[in-house]
Amino acid sequence: MNPEAWCFASGAATGREAAFLTNRAIEEMAVLAPAEVALRLARSWFGPAEPLAQFDRVARERRDRELEYFAKVSPAGTVVDLVRLGLAADQLRAGLSALPDAASGEELAAALQALALRAGRFYEEFLPEFAPPLPACDVSARLAASLLIDAAELAVSERLAAAEESLHSWSAARTRAMAGKISLRAVRLGTPKDLLSKFFFRDRLLPELAKELTQDYREATALRLYPEGCIPGREEQFLLSLAEESKGQPFSAAVVLRYLLGYLDQERRIRIAVYAALGKIPAREVA
Repeated sequence: MNPEAWCFASGAATGREAAFLTNRAIEEMAVLAPAEVALRLARSWFGPAEPLAQFDRVARERRDRELEYFAKVSPAGTVVDLVRLGLAADQLRAGLSALPDAASGEELAAALQALALRAGRFYEEFLPEFAPPLPACDVSARLAASLLIDAAELAVSERLAAAEESLHSWSAARTRAMAGKISLRAVRLGTPKDLLSKFFFRDRLLPELAKELTQDYREATALRLYPEGCIPGREEQFLLSLAEESKGQPFSAAVVLRYLLGYLDQERRIRIAVYAALGKIPAREVA
């Protein structure tokens, strides 16, 4: 029996992980011809051969099947909701280019509430986060909207995770890791601290640490937002490592979280390898 067949037959999330490709196998694909990449994916990750041009569609369909599977078999549906929430937030970010770069607080709120329709089933969760009045932005309405979406995703994520006790510590670590990532990027790019304060922290998120950052707006202060052990630039790997430490029964929230984070990490790495093989990004970025 091949690994993937055993995974489905075993009915254990930990067993399904046996079907993952190794990091080395993914990195090797980046320097191969596209036809060879398609052949390797056909033999392993994807099953039936698919043209590389259809990669995004196939990856999305395969991810949806995984989420539907765990939504059915796991009593801890919160984890699947958290993953779908992140995908919904990405849909909002993808629509930012349609927003005007100059807008009043009222116009920004109206534009974001319309954009929230892209969140699908999470529309009602995002909507209150974009309710007026929003502060006026005299720098870039798109940047302000991006920060508001980041803050909204973290707020909704915390509310979802609150329903599952085993996710509390992981959720708290994720909030700090993502807040650290966004704050450090803002400092390095010279984003005005008032913009970060008004549209990301909003007197709600990590209030004590946010206050410290606005008083001392430097990289060293932004780094203090990170949870212990989290290295800037490796936030996703840190969160995956926390999930890998989780123990639990098959299909418990901790085990399903570990599997789905690993799955999404593999999908991301395979996507980079495929794009490198097509010449869309340098192959060295895969390593």
